[in-house]
Amino acid sequence: MDQRSKASLDVFVMSVVTVAYVGLTVETFLLHWENWVAPILVIALVCLWAAYIPRKIRQEDLRLLLFIYGMLATFYHGAHKTSIFDVVVVASLMLTVYSLFDKMYMLNMILIEFTVIMLMQVYMNHSEDMSQVDALLISRIILHSMAVICIYLFCRLTVKKRIIREEELEQRELAEASDKYDMEDLVHG
Repeated sequence: MDQRSKASLDVFVMSVVTVAYVGLTVETFLLHWENWVAPILVIALVCLWAAYIPRKIRQEDLRLLLFIYGMLATFYHGAHKTSIFDVVVVASLMLTVYSLFDKMYMLNMILIEFTVIMLMQVYMNHSEDMSQVDALLISRIILHSMAVICIYLFCRLTVKKRIIREEELEQRELAEASDKYDMEDLVHG
């Protein structure tokens, strides 16, 4: 992938993260969550954009910081009792968006975070009254978990295919350059 394509991909991911953060901020105020977190997340997001626009940060560093930001925002969202069935939507968004960076560790970390948040949600929402845990709740949790696992597997497969395609393209370019060099040696040698 050329630099221009990578840069536009970064802008796309940063834009999705920004829009998702706006939604998180609205939810924070509507549900009366901890208001002190919103300004911290705004400052972090503004800093990411401020570092990106003048290109004051290496692309890999920007992507890592964007990922960490997304993980922290996801954990903040998932740590509230009212988010039990929003977690699957947020995890799905995280998987699909961050899979564009072609980093398997990011997908693995998102799946681990989803699992931790779901376990926290079950505990927070049902530890006081286990009588609320019924077949419908269990089937919803299983359905949501299966949806995230399927998206995770699809993203892993897609990333693997892109990585293989990129490696094949690099090998082909190296072979063509070598062939061109060998032809020039023949002609001039």
